[in-house]
Amino acid sequence: MSQCRYNEALEYFSKTIKYADESTARDYFAKGFCETCIGMYKESIEDLDIALRLNPDLLDAYLIKGKCMFLARDTKGAFESYQRLISESKDDYLIHIHGGNLLMETGAINDALKAFATANKIKENIVSYYQQAKVLSLFHVSALYFKAILPPQ
Repeated sequence: MSQCRYNEALEYFSKTIKYADESTARDYFAKGFCETCIGMYKESIEDLDIALRLNPDLLDAYLIKGKCMFLARDTKGAFESYQRLISESKDDYLIHIHGGNLLMETGAINDALKAFATANKIKENIVSYYQQAKVLSLFHVSALYFKAILPPQ
């Protein structure tokens, strides 16, 4: 779907919320999802928070909120959102992959490897194996780089 269509959908979700007798968590979730897709991160987080206040069990909202916060460069908030999601969805390997990606991007190499290993324990999958290899190769390249530029001790 192009950005143009997300804008159009956002307009309809906004009207749904405005004119409904009682808006639902799903209404705010859908609006927040569209906002995330077009880069309106602050607005998205606000709408996803409303969705979660209306329905704290709406796990998809934690996932999108975590992604949105990460894209908005709020890694602490993103980590907290994923932590909540992981605590509610311990057996969902995809959640552990998303968490591992976040940890990898923030430089928490060992924790990222643990998250990918957990995902593979739940369900063996190529994505986790690839991400583990990626983390290990990036870590190795970084170590070689720092060894080359730092003076010997």
